[in-house]
Amino acid sequence: MFDDIWELKKEYCDAELFSKPAREIDVTDAVLAATLDTPEEREEFLNAAAGKLCDPFLLPDMDAAVDRILSAIDEGEKIVIFGDYDCDGVTATALLYDFLTKTLDCRAEWHLPDRITGYGLSFEFIDKIAAEGPCLLVTVDCGISSADVVEYAAVNGIDVIVTDHHEVTGVIPECIAVIDPMRENSRYPNKIICGCTVAYKLCEAIAESLGIDGITNYLPLAGLATVGDMMKLKGENRTLLTAALPMMRDTMFPGLNVLIASAMEKMPENAPVTSERLSFTVVPMINAAGRLKDPGIAMRLLISETEGEALTYLNEIRALNEERKALVDNAYAEYDADPSKLTVSPADAPVVFVRSDTWPHGILGIVAAGIVRKVNRPVAVMAPDGEDENGTVLRASARSIDGVNIVSLLENSAELLLKFGGHEKAMGFSLSEANLDEVMKRTFEAADALKDMIPKVPVRKATVYLPPESVTIENAERLSKLEPFGEGNPAPVFITDGIESMGVNTVGANNKTLKFTFSMPGGQYLAGVNFRDSDYLPMLANSRPAAVVYTLGVNEYRGAKSVSLTVLDVIEGGSGDAESFTDTSFTKTYGERLEDAKKLLSGAFGVTKEELRVLYKAFASLGKTFGFRDAAMLKAEASKRGGEAARVFTWFKIRYALEIFTEAGILARERKGVYSFTDDGQPHPLEASDVFAFLSKRTAG
Repeated sequence: MFDDIWELKKEYCDAELFSKPAREIDVTDAVLAATLDTPEEREEFLNAAAGKLCDPFLLPDMDAAVDRILSAIDEGEKIVIFGDYDCDGVTATALLYDFLTKTLDCRAEWHLPDRITGYGLSFEFIDKIAAEGPCLLVTVDCGISSADVVEYAAVNGIDVIVTDHHEVTGVIPECIAVIDPMRENSRYPNKIICGCTVAYKLCEAIAESLGIDGITNYLPLAGLATVGDMMKLKGENRTLLTAALPMMRDTMFPGLNVLIASAMEKMPENAPVTSERLSFTVVPMINAAGRLKDPGIAMRLLISETEGEALTYLNEIRALNEERKALVDNAYAEYDADPSKLTVSPADAPVVFVRSDTWPHGILGIVAAGIVRKVNRPVAVMAPDGEDENGTVLRASARSIDGVNIVSLLENSAELLLKFGGHEKAMGFSLSEANLDEVMKRTFEAADALKDMIPKVPVRKATVYLPPESVTIENAERLSKLEPFGEGNPAPVFITDGIESMGVNTVGANNKTLKFTFSMPGGQYLAGVNFRDSDYLPMLANSRPAAVVYTLGVNEYRGAKSVSLTVLDVIEGGSGDAESFTDTSFTKTYGERLEDAKKLLSGAFGVTKEELRVLYKAFASLGKTFGFRDAAMLKAEASKRGGEAARVFTWFKIRYALEIFTEAGILARERKGVYSFTDDGQPHPLEASDVFAFLSKRTAG
């Protein structure tokens, strides 16, 4: 909170919207006008459920894969399925295994790697299955980057079919078939599908060839993996998930049924399964097995024959998920205590490399994602993973920011990496520690070409301005027409101004949840929660909010419905803040109110030279050395005085004034939260600060 610039989309593609009275706005009209350009695009989006899935035979090598699998079935040949340890890999393995053994009644077995053996096919695995006799090997959610291992399989008399969805970063394996929508020769319309959907497409193609019905019963697994692997919910992915979600309460998989029931146990009996519920509850439980112990636990859950059998595995993965949460919390605490102890890249590096010798491999990706939110740069988190002939081997998980492809940043280091693969925003790799400096150097060089895409102050986009009188149950319920939400179709983020007062306190287990009450014009009250930022309670209690940033939902308790805000941020007043909110009769058009909101944001997220002079004098009054807590005291005093003083002493302006003064050399940061004046008699122009240049350019623009 308080660290990011919030912007609204400047142009809407629906002029009629601007002329409507603000109180009559239909929230779905506003969201669609802000996100889609033409009426045709909006119509297609709203009718996603009626869309059709793409022809599986448009995927490369699908004919060859179907023929070889049918031949294996006819010959009674064993089929070995090799997957991955995350949600996508486990569900893909479960889907293909169930289809082969239950629908086609063939001889099949499955194998999943763990975090110790590492991602992807290995020579040791090929030796193992070759020793057991002839078989057909089918990979799911992996294999595209294992050309050498696939070649080794052929030498050992094993035919291989690769099904994958990751980017092609090297030589395509030479084998019976390589089914991957990311291949250059793919005619498949949707490049971005998950590994489980590729497995579904393989089964769909086999079913079509044999005239078998019922393949859509596997959609819940593909839908769950689509959410779990954060595929963009556009086109076919949206169609698939829209079809899968209503099936989630009663699937043909007893294990999936108890898993979904566990995730929905605190929800009303008729509450629909949503993509958010899958993302925040179901997916983490499946992943917890592979992160901390054995992904086979999640696999056995999904293929359980009865709900009683599944409950044993469910209880185990729930316990592992709680352990995973504790490990992640401890890792965040260790990093926050002193980032410099764990960061091995330079402080100003465009990509942050972090190393811990104690964090489990299974949480590295989660921790990387959390650090990305803190530093607003791509992050790679590494931990030791044994040794090779060059010394210590490091295993890493990397996460990126919007607009920066983390895979492309590391492609120049491919020959220095032992393993390498992933997506635009998430990937994994391993390397010899001896090569780390060179890998970082090449990565920084690649990132430097993209430095203009990484703002000095995080800029986040809100979808729509929503006037307070339009924050209603009716509008909250209308949002269901825009679901499912997720990657590529995020839940709309709203900004609402006119806050007259705010109450906030912590509730829940360990007081980790913030509970808000907002008093709005006309006697309206809105309730909200925040599950992530409880540490900000002292700052929130000492703020003068002018607007709130949130996602909108409906809370139902004992049959009564109310509007519920999931609060993302609170915007303190700038020019045009809550004190100038005069439309208490609600007579302005939506366009007029939108312009007022843009003025509020312009004042709230800028720092002028005059404001910096005021803040400099205030900081200087604290003495040569002062802490952030002292600055908070100044803010409290300014808040009491109100008016212009309160507008200057907002948390955003204080935060970035300290950053500007430090970059310009006026202040030195002694340690976290403690600053001292340099007093070296040298000129320190504000223009020497990249943050000041960024904010000035943005304000001028």
